[in-house]
Amino acid sequence: MIIVVISLIVTTTLLFCEDLSKFINKKRKIISELIIKNEGFFTILFTFIFLFEQLLLIAILALFFDVSKWLSAIVGIFALFVVTTAAFQKFIWQYKFKWSEDMRKSAEDVESIVEEQKGFIQFLLGKLRKKD
Repeated sequence: MIIVVISLIVTTTLLFCEDLSKFINKKRKIISELIIKNEGFFTILFTFIFLFEQLLLIAILALFFDVSKWLSAIVGIFALFVVTTAAFQKFIWQYKFKWSEDMRKSAEDVESIVEEQKGFIQFLLGKLRKKD
């Protein structure tokens, strides 16, 4: 009897996970576009989430553990600075990378335009030489 119940639970869980994964895969493109279009918002959002977590750490250390309040504050503030700095560094590097990619694409576009113009100039020079 216990084996049957466990089998039903496992089967139901696997079916639910399969349905959930299918749902997520269907919505993946929409979710990806949302995240890509709002990268800055999500970076700032997670920075504030990290801030809240660090404040929660300070509160838990102060209220539930027998450590000096100064020690818990110093540990929490240090962790807060580290996480915030890392989040802002990621944010800045992400935009730097995006800018570099845009510049690279612009350079490729300019290169193709220059090649087209070079070919046209060669064509015109050829016509001019034939007239001489």
